Amino acid sequence: MSFEEFTYEFGTLIKQSRNTMKMSLQTLAIKTGIVYDQIQKIESAKHGGVLINTYLKLLAGLNVGLSFTKYGFTKTKLIPVPKEVLIFIDAMFLELSSDSSLQFLNMNQTLFIKQIGELVTQKRKGLNLTQKQLAKKANISNTTLVHIEGGEHNFRLATLHKIVVTLNNT
Repeated sequence: MSFEEFTYEFGTLIKQSRNTMKMSLQTLAIKTGIVYDQIQKIESAKHGGVLINTYLKLLAGLNVGLSFTKYGFTKTKLIPVPKEVLIFIDAMFLELSSDSSLQFLNMNQTLFIKQIGELVTQKRKGLNLTQKQLAKKANISNTTLVHIEGGEHNFRLATLHKIVVTLNNT
């Protein structure tokens, strides 16, 4: 699955989840603090630069985890998510979504971003790469990678995708 296909699938899943919960765009906008038009663009896959915090706010606003599992005691699937999409999400978020104890980290965005940073650092060091080497291979700035690994940066999903693809192909 390409990142562009994921963007389309993600938008579809957000819209399906919102409709399943009988939630209007306006209600989701109010719950998440995300502008109505931006949610509409994400749902129609016309917004390519989704920031990690936007992704997390949408999931939290819908009360779902990383793999669109309903938050709460039941932890059941809110809507059926294609297996290919679940595999992509799991790879994209460095297997956070398959760990049930971390599934709902999106409810705490600061902790989620720190966890992503720690996982990127672990994987990079496991490959004996410096930050500079990984940044160059992933075609991102070294400063961006430093901020991501430090858990202090609201980065684009596309940037995380570049890092993950690079880590998996090195």
